Amino acid sequence: YVCESGDLDGDGVGDFAVAAPEQGPGVVLFHSGADGSELGALEGERDGDHFGSALGSGAWLGSPRFVVGAK
Repeated sequence: YVCESGDLDGDGVGDFAVAAPEQGPGVVLFHSGADGSELGALEGERDGDHFGSALGSGAWLGSPRFVVGAK
């Protein structure tokens, strides 16, 4: 799964997230939209959590939000 994540590194270019929910507990990797370099990662707690099985981004009351789903 791939989703835009806003400008995480403050360089003026939108970045993106890639999820691998079947990898152990699941992992979401954040990458630079400018050069593709990895900016960071989030991981589920237990094998089979399917962390990253859904991704979403947007704004709520003017503040950017990024949502990660798990089973």
